[in-house]
Amino acid sequence: MVVFKYKIKLKNILFFVVMVIHFSATGQKNDFPYKFNKSDYYILPAAVAFELSSKLIYNDEAISKQTIAGLNRTAINGFDIGATYNWDIGIDKTSDILTAAALAAPLMLAIPLIHNNNNRGLLVYSVMYSEAIMLTVATASLTKSLSNRYRPYLYNTNLSVDDRHELAYDGDYNNSFFSRHTALAFCSATFLSKTFTDIYGKSALGTTIIVSSHLLAGTVGFMRYQSGQHFPTDIIAGALVGSGIGLLVPYLHKLANKNISACILPGYATITIRL
Repeated sequence: MVVFKYKIKLKNILFFVVMVIHFSATGQKNDFPYKFNKSDYYILPAAVAFELSSKLIYNDEAISKQTIAGLNRTAINGFDIGATYNWDIGIDKTSDILTAAALAAPLMLAIPLIHNNNNRGLLVYSVMYSEAIMLTVATASLTKSLSNRYRPYLYNTNLSVDDRHELAYDGDYNNSFFSRHTALAFCSATFLSKTFTDIYGKSALGTTIIVSSHLLAGTVGFMRYQSGQHFPTDIIAGALVGSGIGLLVPYLHKLANKNISACILPGYATITIRL
């Protein structure tokens, strides 16, 4: 059995943050490339609708010990079955910390906007990031409620039935698909990469930010697997959804001066570009 140990070096994270702030504040000043878009009328209400819908359809019934005892990992597909052998509460908690760090990273780009008294840009950027995060959270919540997939640790026979039943007591046992931690980490990484490049152009530091932010997001996803909280398919889906939203929201706002519009409602979504 291979045991993975993770050690976060705070000084490395702080150095990365300081470099982003320094470059953003002293780099070439460009016109802020984003504007409000008609999609702003739809994205946040859609996120709220998704979240409320997830609450209405979520199955919060407690799982019984008999049900847990009857679970068999051989019912899991070959690609995902490895997750059923994993459980580590320490890695689980560390993934929470890294997800919080990933979520905080894009906020660093707000500092030069404040420094330059660009209140309009700060407002647009804040709304954009709020939309991306809220839509990611709500999409994950709705998908989890619809899929009702058990988490890998429920199949882990290295844990007793009593242990697994206790872990499932908080009602989060059937929220496996897809990984919200991974989706949020990749949403933040993609959003930061896209907005940094759009504002300051391509650069060596920009490439570093793109690589390091997505490496951090990938680490979050791997930790969710190692902790026994998610299957690989949960993580891949989370990464795709988070990246898509993190890219789409800035894209919509960057093209606000063109004939582009979006409508996102529960069970219905359209993007229209008039050439």
